Amino acid sequence: MKFTEEKIQFAGNIEFAESYDEGEKELIGKFWADKSGNLFLMAWKKDNSGQNIVQQLNQFISA
Repeated sequence: MKFTEEKIQFAGNIEFAESYDEGEKELIGKFWADKSGNLFLMAWKKDNSGQNIVQQLNQFISA
């Protein structure tokens, strides 16, 4: 499945992306995914590789 910007939903607010608790949120998300059998990706507007959110999602799903 390929994601487009129209199909992406997210929780949170971009202005808080570098908040003090981002590490805790990522750990909770990974824990939830592990226990539920679902997927979790903490995507960024641009990641360290320069990928946007759509690219990060497509890479994550195809892995």
